[in-house]
Amino acid sequence: MGKSIFMDKNNEKFNLNVSSKGEIYITGNFFGTIDFDPDINIEHNLTSLNINKIPDVFILKLTTDGNFNWVKRIGKGFIIFTIIQL
Repeated sequence: MGKSIFMDKNNEKFNLNVSSKGEIYITGNFFGTIDFDPDINIEHNLTSLNINKIPDVFILKLTTDGNFNWVKRIGKGFIIFTIIQL
């Protein structure tokens, strides 16, 4: 069965990096509430603060198999996604 993370048109800016160990890191901006767990049977929702219509920033870590590990909201605003060192 495939895995997916629901992102609507307001949550389309993201970057994907894979570490040397094969762990998957996804960063991006988001509004509203997003289920960041790719397993369709499990929800791990994170809600943006949406202050002054500025999106929140997230970092999502998935295992080498694409399973949910953790997600963090790290503040507001737009970030340059390629600055993550793995």
